[in-house]
Amino acid sequence: MSKKSLDDERKFCRQVYENWPFVRSIVELYAEGVSWKGCDKLDIGSIKSGVRDMLVNGVGQFNLETQGGIQVPMPQRFPFEGEEPGHPFLWPVTQNAGHLAEMQKLLVANVGAEQMFQMLKKDMCLGLGVPYELLGSLATVANGDAIMWGLITFMGNVKNWRDHLAYNLELTWNDTWLTSGLTAYGQAYQVFKAQGIDLRTLREESLSAAKSLLESKLLSRQTYEEWVKWF
Repeated sequence: MSKKSLDDERKFCRQVYENWPFVRSIVELYAEGVSWKGCDKLDIGSIKSGVRDMLVNGVGQFNLETQGGIQVPMPQRFPFEGEEPGHPFLWPVTQNAGHLAEMQKLLVANVGAEQMFQMLKKDMCLGLGVPYELLGSLATVANGDAIMWGLITFMGNVKNWRDHLAYNLELTWNDTWLTSGLTAYGQAYQVFKAQGIDLRTLREESLSAAKSLLESKLLSRQTYEEWVKWF
Protein backbone atom coordinates (compact mmCIF):
# COMPACT_ATOMS: atom_id res chain seq x y z
CA MET A 1 0.00 0.00 0.00
CA SER A 2 1.36 3.42 -0.92
CA LYS A 3 2.03 5.82 1.92
CA LYS A 4 -0.12 8.93 1.97
CA SER A 5 -0.72 11.60 4.56
CA LEU A 6 -4.19 11.79 6.07
CA ASP A 7 -4.86 14.93 4.03
CA ASP A 8 -3.78 13.17 0.83
CA GLU A 9 -6.03 10.21 1.65
CA ARG A 10 -8.98 12.53 2.02
CA LYS A 11 -8.32 14.37 -1.23
CA PHE A 12 -7.86 11.10 -3.08
CA CYS A 13 -11.08 9.60 -1.69
CA ARG A 14 -13.04 12.74 -2.57
CA GLN A 15 -11.85 12.41 -6.19
CA VAL A 16 -12.77 8.71 -6.26
CA TYR A 17 -16.23 9.49 -4.88
CA GLU A 18 -16.80 12.20 -7.47
CA ASN A 19 -15.43 10.17 -10.42
CA TRP A 20 -17.04 6.74 -9.95
CA PRO A 21 -20.83 6.26 -9.80
CA PHE A 22 -20.58 2.80 -8.22
CA VAL A 23 -18.62 4.25 -5.29
CA ARG A 24 -21.22 6.98 -4.85
CA SER A 25 -23.96 4.34 -4.89
CA ILE A 26 -22.29 2.42 -2.06
CA VAL A 27 -21.79 5.59 0.00
CA GLU A 28 -25.46 6.50 -0.49
CA LEU A 29 -26.56 3.02 0.57
CA TYR A 30 -24.60 3.38 3.79
CA ALA A 31 -26.00 6.87 4.40
CA GLU A 32 -29.49 5.46 3.86
CA GLY A 33 -28.80 2.57 6.22
CA VAL A 34 -27.27 4.59 9.06
CA SER A 35 -30.10 7.14 8.91
CA TRP A 36 -32.79 4.41 8.77
CA LYS A 37 -35.92 5.49 10.69
CA GLY A 38 -34.06 8.54 12.06
CA CYS A 39 -33.18 9.56 15.62
CA ASP A 40 -34.21 11.99 18.34
CA LYS A 41 -31.71 14.81 17.67
CA LEU A 42 -31.18 15.10 13.90
CA ASP A 43 -33.33 15.00 10.81
CA ILE A 44 -32.59 12.24 8.32
CA GLY A 45 -31.08 14.59 5.73
CA SER A 46 -28.56 15.88 8.27
CA ILE A 47 -27.61 12.34 9.29
CA LYS A 48 -27.03 11.35 5.67
CA SER A 49 -24.88 14.40 4.99
CA GLY A 50 -22.72 13.76 8.03
CA VAL A 51 -22.33 10.06 7.30
CA ARG A 52 -21.44 10.81 3.69
CA ASP A 53 -18.64 13.10 4.83
CA MET A 54 -17.40 10.54 7.35
CA LEU A 55 -17.07 7.88 4.68
CA VAL A 56 -15.51 10.12 2.04
CA ASN A 57 -13.56 12.70 4.05
CA GLY A 58 -13.02 10.84 7.30
CA VAL A 59 -14.91 13.38 9.42
CA GLY A 60 -18.62 14.20 9.47
CA GLN A 61 -20.22 17.43 10.60
CA PHE A 62 -23.42 17.03 12.61
CA ASN A 63 -25.39 20.10 13.68
CA LEU A 64 -27.47 19.43 16.78
CA GLU A 65 -29.91 22.10 17.92
CA THR A 66 -28.92 21.79 21.57
CA GLN A 67 -25.15 21.35 21.15
CA GLY A 68 -24.30 23.08 17.88
CA GLY A 69 -21.94 21.60 15.33
CA ILE A 70 -20.07 18.46 16.34
CA GLN A 71 -17.44 16.76 14.22
CA VAL A 72 -17.37 12.99 14.38
CA PRO A 73 -14.39 11.16 12.84
CA MET A 74 -14.57 7.72 11.34
CA PRO A 75 -13.66 5.17 14.01
CA GLN A 76 -10.21 3.64 13.90
CA ARG A 77 -9.81 0.83 11.43
CA PHE A 78 -7.08 -0.84 13.50
CA PRO A 79 -7.65 0.38 17.09
CA PHE A 80 -5.00 -1.87 18.61
CA GLU A 81 -2.24 -0.53 16.38
CA GLY A 82 -2.35 3.05 17.63
CA GLU A 83 -3.91 4.39 14.44
CA GLU A 84 -5.55 7.79 14.67
CA PRO A 85 -9.27 8.06 13.90
CA GLY A 86 -10.55 10.05 10.93
CA HIS A 87 -9.30 8.00 7.99
CA PRO A 88 -11.87 7.89 5.16
CA PHE A 89 -13.77 4.62 4.89
CA LEU A 90 -12.99 4.64 1.15
CA TRP A 91 -9.26 4.38 1.88
CA PRO A 92 -7.39 2.09 1.26
CA VAL A 93 -9.88 -0.05 -0.67
CA THR A 94 -10.18 2.43 -3.54
CA GLN A 95 -6.46 3.11 -3.97
CA ASN A 96 -6.55 1.16 -7.26
CA ALA A 97 -8.92 3.73 -8.75
CA GLY A 98 -6.02 5.06 -10.81
CA HIS A 99 -5.59 1.66 -12.48
CA LEU A 100 -9.34 1.50 -12.99
CA ALA A 101 -9.23 4.80 -14.87
CA GLU A 102 -6.40 3.48 -17.05
CA MET A 103 -8.39 0.36 -17.87
CA GLN A 104 -11.40 2.48 -18.77
CA LYS A 105 -9.34 4.39 -21.34
CA LEU A 106 -8.29 1.10 -22.96
CA LEU A 107 -11.80 -0.33 -23.26
CA VAL A 108 -12.47 1.03 -26.75
CA ALA A 109 -9.25 -0.27 -28.28
CA ASN A 110 -8.58 -3.36 -26.17
CA VAL A 111 -11.36 -5.87 -25.56
CA GLY A 112 -9.15 -7.71 -23.08
CA ALA A 113 -9.13 -4.67 -20.81
CA GLU A 114 -12.83 -5.20 -20.01
CA GLN A 115 -12.12 -8.24 -17.85
CA MET A 116 -9.53 -6.42 -15.76
CA PHE A 117 -11.78 -3.35 -15.56
CA GLN A 118 -14.68 -5.39 -14.19
CA MET A 119 -12.43 -7.31 -11.83
CA LEU A 120 -11.06 -4.12 -10.29
CA LYS A 121 -14.56 -2.70 -9.83
CA LYS A 122 -15.82 -5.88 -8.19
CA ASP A 123 -12.78 -6.02 -5.91
CA MET A 124 -13.39 -2.46 -4.72
CA CYS A 125 -17.06 -3.14 -4.09
CA LEU A 126 -16.30 -6.23 -2.03
CA GLY A 127 -13.79 -4.25 0.00
CA LEU A 128 -16.44 -1.61 0.64
CA GLY A 129 -18.91 -4.24 1.81
CA VAL A 130 -21.42 -4.21 -1.07
CA PRO A 131 -20.94 -6.73 -3.90
CA TYR A 132 -21.07 -5.12 -7.34
CA GLU A 133 -23.88 -7.50 -8.31
CA LEU A 134 -26.13 -5.86 -5.72
CA LEU A 135 -25.87 -2.45 -7.39
CA GLY A 136 -28.11 -1.20 -10.17
CA SER A 137 -31.87 -0.75 -10.42
CA LEU A 138 -32.41 -4.52 -10.35
CA ALA A 139 -29.80 -6.60 -8.53
CA THR A 140 -28.47 -9.37 -10.77
CA VAL A 141 -27.79 -11.99 -8.09
CA ALA A 142 -30.18 -14.84 -8.84
CA ASN A 143 -29.97 -16.66 -5.51
CA GLY A 144 -31.47 -15.32 -2.28
CA ASP A 145 -28.82 -17.00 -0.13
CA ALA A 146 -26.09 -15.27 -2.16
CA ILE A 147 -27.76 -11.92 -1.56
CA MET A 148 -27.92 -12.62 2.18
CA TRP A 149 -24.23 -13.47 2.27
CA GLY A 150 -23.50 -10.35 0.26
CA LEU A 151 -25.34 -8.16 2.77
CA ILE A 152 -23.57 -9.36 5.93
CA THR A 153 -20.70 -6.85 5.85
CA PHE A 154 -23.03 -4.02 4.84
CA MET A 155 -25.41 -4.68 7.72
CA GLY A 156 -22.52 -4.97 10.18
CA ASN A 157 -20.99 -1.68 9.06
CA VAL A 158 -24.33 0.11 9.39
CA LYS A 159 -24.76 -1.25 12.92
CA ASN A 160 -21.23 -0.23 13.95
CA TRP A 161 -21.61 3.31 12.62
CA ARG A 162 -25.03 3.78 14.19
CA ASP A 163 -23.50 2.75 17.52
CA HIS A 164 -20.55 5.10 16.90
CA LEU A 165 -22.85 8.06 16.26
CA ALA A 166 -25.14 7.20 19.16
CA TYR A 167 -22.13 7.32 21.49
CA ASN A 168 -20.47 10.44 20.08
CA LEU A 169 -23.64 12.48 19.62
CA GLU A 170 -25.54 11.08 22.61
CA LEU A 171 -28.54 10.36 20.45
CA THR A 172 -31.13 7.60 20.41
CA TRP A 173 -32.21 5.87 17.23
CA ASN A 174 -35.94 5.59 16.62
CA ASP A 175 -35.68 1.88 15.84
CA THR A 176 -33.16 -0.91 16.30
CA TRP A 177 -30.96 -1.97 13.40
CA LEU A 178 -30.57 -5.75 13.38
CA THR A 179 -27.83 -7.80 11.75
CA SER A 180 -29.35 -11.29 11.76
CA GLY A 181 -32.69 -12.92 11.06
CA LEU A 182 -35.30 -12.31 8.40
CA THR A 183 -36.23 -8.93 9.88
CA ALA A 184 -32.63 -7.75 9.45
CA TYR A 185 -32.68 -8.66 5.78
CA GLY A 186 -36.03 -6.94 5.46
CA GLN A 187 -34.46 -3.78 6.84
CA ALA A 188 -31.63 -4.03 4.32
CA TYR A 189 -34.20 -4.68 1.58
CA GLN A 190 -35.94 -1.42 2.49
CA VAL A 191 -32.67 0.52 2.48
CA PHE A 192 -31.72 -0.72 -1.00
CA LYS A 193 -35.24 -0.10 -2.29
CA ALA A 194 -35.10 3.48 -1.00
CA GLN A 195 -32.00 3.91 -3.16
CA GLY A 196 -33.74 2.53 -6.24
CA ILE A 197 -32.32 -1.00 -6.05
CA ASP A 198 -34.83 -3.84 -6.07
CA LEU A 199 -33.47 -6.95 -4.34
CA ARG A 200 -36.39 -8.83 -5.85
CA THR A 201 -34.97 -12.31 -5.43
CA LEU A 202 -34.37 -11.70 -1.73
CA ARG A 203 -37.95 -10.54 -1.32
CA GLU A 204 -39.51 -13.43 -3.24
CA GLU A 205 -37.48 -16.14 -1.52
CA SER A 206 -37.93 -14.62 1.95
CA LEU A 207 -41.70 -14.41 1.54
CA SER A 208 -41.81 -17.96 0.18
CA ALA A 209 -39.78 -19.31 3.10
CA ALA A 210 -41.95 -17.49 5.64
CA LYS A 211 -45.12 -18.84 4.01
CA SER A 212 -43.79 -22.40 4.07
CA LEU A 213 -42.97 -22.12 7.77
CA LEU A 214 -46.43 -20.76 8.47
CA GLU A 215 -48.16 -23.54 6.54
CA SER A 216 -46.01 -26.11 8.32
CA LYS A 217 -47.12 -24.60 11.65
CA LEU A 218 -43.48 -23.87 12.51
CA LEU A 219 -44.23 -20.16 12.63
CA SER A 220 -47.05 -18.31 14.35
CA ARG A 221 -49.33 -16.03 12.38
CA GLN A 222 -48.14 -13.07 14.46
CA THR A 223 -44.46 -13.75 13.72
CA TYR A 224 -45.26 -14.36 10.05
CA GLU A 225 -47.00 -11.00 9.74
CA GLU A 226 -44.14 -9.30 11.59
CA TRP A 227 -41.64 -10.75 9.12
CA VAL A 228 -43.44 -10.18 5.85
CA LYS A 229 -44.22 -6.52 6.54
CA TRP A 230 -40.56 -5.68 5.89
CA PHE A 231 -40.82 -6.87 2.30
